[in-house]
Amino acid sequence: MLKVMKSQRFFVLTAVLAAVLLAGCDDKATDGAVPVPDNIRPETLAQVVASIELVPLQTTDQLLGGSVNVTPDSGDGWIVYDTQNGIIHHYDAAGTFLGRIGLPGRGPQEFERANHVQVRDGLLYVFSQGSSELVVYREDGSFVRREETGAPGSNGALAVDEGHLVYSGYAYEGDNLVRFVAADGTQTEFIPKKNPKMLSFFGAQVFSDTGGKVFIIPEWDDTVYRYAGGQVEPAVRFDFGRASLDDSIWSQADPANALMNKIGSSDIAFVYSYWESRQMRSVGVMCNGVHRNGPCYGVERNGKWAWFSYESGKALREPMCLEGDALVCLVDPAALDFLDPALREKISNPQVLDGITEDSNYLLAKLHIK
Repeated sequence: MLKVMKSQRFFVLTAVLAAVLLAGCDDKATDGAVPVPDNIRPETLAQVVASIELVPLQTTDQLLGGSVNVTPDSGDGWIVYDTQNGIIHHYDAAGTFLGRIGLPGRGPQEFERANHVQVRDGLLYVFSQGSSELVVYREDGSFVRREETGAPGSNGALAVDEGHLVYSGYAYEGDNLVRFVAADGTQTEFIPKKNPKMLSFFGAQVFSDTGGKVFIIPEWDDTVYRYAGGQVEPAVRFDFGRASLDDSIWSQADPANALMNKIGSSDIAFVYSYWESRQMRSVGVMCNGVHRNGPCYGVERNGKWAWFSYESGKALREPMCLEGDALVCLVDPAALDFLDPALREKISNPQVLDGITEDSNYLLAKLHIK
């Protein structure tokens, strides 16, 4: 059994998000890493978006709360889940409500929290932070089973062909961040901790399982790893230059304190999310320090990267997944007046906004990238 670290502290990033920024970048770093530019030109998100398709999600008596995520279902619909309130809704491609999946609680057919929902072979695997189980449902909402993963996870657990992947992270004792637990209980560990005394970044995306591939995004790291066939290998590394978390952080007896000191005097950056589709790649980068604060994003099509960030808490929520050539996010109907006019002009079906009020459910937005 893994033991929870004695320190229950966790690092919470607080930052005011930067204005929208953009830069094209197709140069390669000398070691093959993707360079993230420092001199990002102030542009708007509209510069990288060709068009926006809106899908109003049907309003029900159970409105989704503030901490909401989206993932595609096994067809052309959507699973939208509220991690704060434990609500999982299923919608078809047109946004019609198909039903609620599962209930929060401690019963045999319930989940404690919906921190992550994986869709695999027509089934939904619901992960609750700190749990060693996945609760499995069909897309029609019916309960299937509970699956023991073999180890508690701090930020995620996934079902894979050969067993389960569990992200133990810095919240639990051990030398490695990820473990593969085979069906027979055999465990293999991957991705060594750079310093076991680092604090966990709870809530970070650590698994990406869209596009038919499984990626691992370790906390506080510049590298995305790919899992396949019981093995984990580096997939892509991002070069953050002077903002990289180097030995000046990891070699310290208290790396979390060293991290805070660096934020106070310069900048840090690390990979926060990652997705791939057949048409494009996208990465989320968390930036903190004296020059840049909050998440920024990179999208890559045809070997060329563009970088941008936009203010959260207004109309557009942060990107949550990919569909083809589109970034998928949610639109808060109560903040539609704050939507950038340049983006509003790119909405391909503006008629769907007729009848939308601040009390309506979220709209799903597909931001098709140029």
